[in-house]
Amino acid sequence: MKTPRILFCLALCVAAMTPLGAQNPAANPVVVEGVVFEIDPGGKYVPCANASIQAIRGGNLLKNPFKTGSDGKYSFTVASGAPFSVTFSGSNRVPELTQVAGLAGTKNFTNVTLLTAAQYQQSPQGERYKLKSKLQSALEQVPDDSDAARFARAMLDSER
Repeated sequence: MKTPRILFCLALCVAAMTPLGAQNPAANPVVVEGVVFEIDPGGKYVPCANASIQAIRGGNLLKNPFKTGSDGKYSFTVASGAPFSVTFSGSNRVPELTQVAGLAGTKNFTNVTLLTAAQYQQSPQGERYKLKSKLQSALEQVPDDSDAARFARAMLDSER
């Protein structure tokens, strides 16, 4: 009679140690939110309206593009699991890419600044990492049908 009781207690211990939602990634998603900025001609950070944001895992788009409002804010959820990338892009802006942990139940707050080609080239980053290389690198890391790829290709074409 002791064996069933021991097995029952063992099962309760395992259940208590398993995080809620561990079996169902959608039950405990990853939240990603923040603000996308641009720099105005006076050098001031201002919200970037209509920036495109997409989540990518394993080369596949996870969500349709999100567009920022006039306040530059965005917020979305992704099923937990493997790490994923988030692309930020906009018309006449150098795309940015960041990797996010897919840890269940986490909340990631990321502010991003999208620069024009001229602003990027004048920045310390642009002095070390040339624009053409950055755009080509972006194209290698994102799906061809993503907004980031479309904006990167358009920017490369305009550089020719």
